[in-house]
Amino acid sequence: MRIFLVFMWLVHGGLCAQMLPIDSIDMQSPVKHKIRLAGSFGELRTNHFHSGIDIKSTKGLVGDSIYVADDGFVSRIRITYSSYGKALYVDHPSGYTTVYAHLLKFNDTLENYIEEVQKHLKSYAIDIYLDEGKFEFSKGDFIAIMGSTGRSYGPHLHFEVRETQSEIPVNPFLFGIKPSDKRKAVIHAIQAYALTPDFEVQDKARTSKNNANISLGGWRAGIAIKANDFMDGSYNKTGLYHIKMLVDDTLFYSATMDAVSFDETKYINACIDYNTKQTQKETYFQCFKLPGNEINLIDSIRNDGLFSIYQSKDRKVHVEVSDFDGNITSRTIKIKRKEKVKPMESSADFILRHDKNSIYSDSLIELQFPAGCVYKSEKIDIHFDPKSKSLKLGNKAQALHKPIDVKIKVKDFVSKDTDKYFMGYTSGRTIDNLGGYIRDSIFYGRVFKFGNHQILKDTSPPTISLSTSLDQIRRNRIIQLNLKDNYGIYGDGNAIKYFCTIDGNWVIGEYSSFKNTLTINLPNNLSNGRHLLRVECIDDRNNRSEITQEFVL
Repeated sequence: MRIFLVFMWLVHGGLCAQMLPIDSIDMQSPVKHKIRLAGSFGELRTNHFHSGIDIKSTKGLVGDSIYVADDGFVSRIRITYSSYGKALYVDHPSGYTTVYAHLLKFNDTLENYIEEVQKHLKSYAIDIYLDEGKFEFSKGDFIAIMGSTGRSYGPHLHFEVRETQSEIPVNPFLFGIKPSDKRKAVIHAIQAYALTPDFEVQDKARTSKNNANISLGGWRAGIAIKANDFMDGSYNKTGLYHIKMLVDDTLFYSATMDAVSFDETKYINACIDYNTKQTQKETYFQCFKLPGNEINLIDSIRNDGLFSIYQSKDRKVHVEVSDFDGNITSRTIKIKRKEKVKPMESSADFILRHDKNSIYSDSLIELQFPAGCVYKSEKIDIHFDPKSKSLKLGNKAQALHKPIDVKIKVKDFVSKDTDKYFMGYTSGRTIDNLGGYIRDSIFYGRVFKFGNHQILKDTSPPTISLSTSLDQIRRNRIIQLNLKDNYGIYGDGNAIKYFCTIDGNWVIGEYSSFKNTLTINLPNNLSNGRHLLRVECIDDRNNRSEITQEFVL
C-alpha cells in the first residue's frame, strides 16, 4: 500500500508551508551514480526498524559526492561520537525533511561554519538548529561527502525522508529514490506456534518447505516468517516491504513498510520472535499481534492474526511477501492440532502484566515496573545476592520495552567512594554501564533489559595510546589515538568526555566510540617546529587519564 498523505499545515520560523501529497513531489537521488543498497527502509535491526536507506559507495570507499534532494535550507547539524556520526538535516517547502548521515565532511561553507561552532563550544559533538535563510540550497547542489562516521561498518550514505512536523520517517522509495529491482524476496522458513490465551508458547514447529504439514499441541496458532529481500546490483540482504497472511483464503494479517515513527520503533521487539532472536540469533517476523504491541505499520488484522486449529481438519496458511516493485514470493503450509496437548507447567517469582503498573519488593530491593514495559504477561524470576551484588531479573530471551526503576539497600556491602558504583548489565563476556547512583545507603538505577545485572565499582580510567608514529604526524599532519574505557555504555551511562590541546590551545578531536579512535587534524596555521599534544579523558564514574606527547613539524 502506497501512502498518499493528506494536506497538513506546518509551522517553521513563523512561516506556514503545506505538506504536499507524496506523488506531487519531485525529489532527486542524493548521489549521481546508480543506487545500490546495503539496507532498506523498515529493515529489522537491533531494537529498531531501519529509518532510511543505506546507499553504497561506488567503489566501497569514502569520498562520493552527496547532493541535496530538493530545494530547502539546513535546519539542523548534528555530530555525535556514535549513531549517525556527522549528519545534516534539510527542510523542504514540501513539508518534508531529508537527512544525510555518516558523512565524512560537509561542503566548504558548512564545514567552516561547523568548525567555528565547535571551537566556540569547545566540543566535537554538536547538535544545533538553524533558522531558514542561514544556509539555503537548490535541488542538486553539492552538500557533503560520503563517509563512515558514527556507528557505521563501511562507507555509505544513510538517507532519510521525514515529515518535518512529526519527524516520522517515510520510505524514500515512495519519492522515487530507489534502485531498480527485479529480484524476488526469499522466504527461508516459517515457524508456527501454539499459543495460550496469555501468549505463552505451548508448542512450535519450523519448516522451510512449501506445502508442508505441521502439527501443534495447542488450540490456537500463529506464524512467523524468516525472510529477506534482495535488490539489483547488491549482494546485501535487505528488509521486506509488504507482508500478508491468509488462513483458508481469509486475510488475517497485512503490514507495509511505508512509515515507522521513532516513538514506535522499539516495538520491533514485539513484532519479531524475540526469544528465537536472543537464543538462536535468527530473526522471525510474527504475523500476529501481541497485546502490548502498539505499532502502526499493520494495515489489516483479524483476531490478532491468530486462528483456531483442529484435529479433524487442516488450516491452510498462505504467506505472501512482496517488494516495492511488486515482485511476489509466497509459501503455503497446513496446520492441524496434535491428538494430545501437554499442559503448561511453569512457575515464577513474579507475574508481570503488560497493562498495569507493578511493584516487587523484599527486604533489600524494590522494583517498579511501569505499564507497557512488556508486550504480554511475563513470568519473571527475581533474585538478588548481597554477597556478589548481583541481580537476576528475568532472562535475556524476554523482551523489555520500558526501563525498570531499581532501588537496592547497599549499606552492608559497599565500601567508600560510593560515586564509583554503577549498575552493570552482563551479556556474554561484555559488561555495559547502565549508570545509577548511591544516596543514603540506597542504590538508585534503571535496567533496560531482562537478564543478569550487578552493582560494580569502577576505579579504572580510560586508556589512551598514540597509534600514529611521530614521522606520520609530520608527514600527514594527523594524529590518531586509541581511546577506550573498560566498560561499554548503555541506558543511563555516559560516554567518555575528552579535552584536546596543542601548546595549550584547544583543538578539535574527532572521536568514534564505535571504533575507539580519536583523530586530530592539525590546524592549518600550526607552524613548523616543536609542539606539545595533551589529551585528557574522563569516564562515566569520573575516572581520569591523560597523555602528553611532543612532536615536530
